Amino acid sequence: MDASTSLVVACLVAVAGCASGSDEAQRAILPLSSDSVAVSAILDIQWDSLSAAFDALSTQPYTEEQTLEVWNVVRRGEETGGPTEAPRATRRVRRSFVDDSLVATETIDSSGTLSSPWAARLVSPAATSAVPFAHWIDGEPPYRSPRRQEEFYFQQLSDTTLNGESRRRYRVVPREASGGLTLAEFTTNNEQQVVALRERRVESAPFFRQESELQVEKDRVVLDITIDPPARGPRRYRLERVILR
Repeated sequence: MDASTSLVVACLVAVAGCASGSDEAQRAILPLSSDSVAVSAILDIQWDSLSAAFDALSTQPYTEEQTLEVWNVVRRGEETGGPTEAPRATRRVRRSFVDDSLVATETIDSSGTLSSPWAARLVSPAATSAVPFAHWIDGEPPYRSPRRQEEFYFQQLSDTTLNGESRRRYRVVPREASGGLTLAEFTTNNEQQVVALRERRVESAPFFRQESELQVEKDRVVLDITIDPPARGPRRYRLERVILR
């Protein structure tokens, strides 16, 4: 992992957390017992196929379009419809890379001010890599360990169609709400290779909460994070990276 990748990893580890919906609601989606077919399939899935597709970019020229949107989250009572979001800033740029090094940047759209350190890190030239958000899609998910199967519910969902081909879908939800991963959904091809992934996470501490959702598929990564720190209103960040080739 090069220095730029390490910076991305460090930035994201510092703020990773999960998105919408309560933990109880997410677990209620699943039956009280796991689907044995799904458990067996998940143990056989080839997890490195998704990260390998991005890793291959480090050896070839490519262009990506990156969009960062920032909102202030305004707290409101339930009687007024819950929280709303006030747009704060948007930045859309097109970047060209050779050998995983940034060689050109073109600003397509920019409004507002990206004043927070977190936003600045996400769009800085140093925070670039052909393997976006590498720490999310590398390594071994805890629900793949046979020793930890009892900690999760597993379910095979209805098939979907991706690029004109039928794909299998699976869902994993932890049995106990203990922070960290609250939902994982992934799509596989006929060779049991992961071709799309969605994960939700939540981390909380006294007076602080982080919620995030990550979506990864071929040539596209979206990270949506809401951070609620002490002495400051919550703020939502949505970063999308699309590989244009």
